[in-house]
Amino acid sequence: DPNYLNWNNATNLVLARIKATVSPLQPLLISCQTASEAWDLLSKLFTSSSKNQIQKLKNKLNSITKQFDQSMVEYLLKAMTILISLQSTGSNIMKANLNDHIVDDLGLDYRSFV
Repeated sequence: DPNYLNWNNATNLVLARIKATVSPLQPLLISCQTASEAWDLLSKLFTSSSKNQIQKLKNKLNSITKQFDQSMVEYLLKAMTILISLQSTGSNIMKANLNDHIVDDLGLDYRSFV
């Protein structure tokens, strides 16, 4: 069947391209016979690391505190950087959550500004 041959050639080309593109991960992809298998394996690998990364960023955001020797600009920049990183992963963390955390963290010294 010519359609099968065309499909088989195409999937072999895609599989070869995937393996070439992610050369550090090639040992994990050796057993993959189709592009679909390789893609599914890579998806599982990167999804789990993304979940771990999201959890690490959430923990980092929840534990951020203003250090005594840290300027307010440095503190807010660090907090916003974590928030932007979280949002770029697709996490639904809102700026309002960050604002609440910052207000709670700053304590009485900054209450007159809030």
